[in-house]
Amino acid sequence: MSLPEMIEIGPLGNAKLGDQYWSEKGNDKITNIYISHFPSSIASLQFQYVNQYGQHVLSKLYGTSNGSKFNVLKLDSSEYITGVKGLFDPVKGIRSLTFVTNKKQIGPFGFNSNVDGVAGGSDGCSKVAPFDLQFGPSRRFGGFSGRTNDGRVTSIGGYVKTVEP
Repeated sequence: MSLPEMIEIGPLGNAKLGDQYWSEKGNDKITNIYISHFPSSIASLQFQYVNQYGQHVLSKLYGTSNGSKFNVLKLDSSEYITGVKGLFDPVKGIRSLTFVTNKKQIGPFGFNSNVDGVAGGSDGCSKVAPFDLQFGPSRRFGGFSGRTNDGRVTSIGGYVKTVEP
């Protein structure tokens, strides 16, 4: 069974030499997202999805699961990803993530400006930038992609199906 035509969006964030690229292209029926994070960055992401044979499959772990906080995001059977947004900076990578589904927003994880205040870093060179990837209101989401380095998620992106399912 071949994958539908897809466009990759991103990955957005930090893209340094040495970053490890990862891709979950075609794994669009996500049932759980496992996220390990610190108050200032995302340590790791892992996805559970339903494959083409109806089996639940766990992706590789992207990053390291050594964050001071850990969350499991559960999506019900009629729920699907429509977007992901957050903050990144060139020094710390992905600072914050919020996942958007057809039913709700889940997050933010990592840095939360409502709780943590100003997003600048103590290193004096962090320049935080927001991002907002929208995959569309229908089931056009086609999986996530990104980069990791030094035990944290440095960038994130995704795939959009070119033909509406």
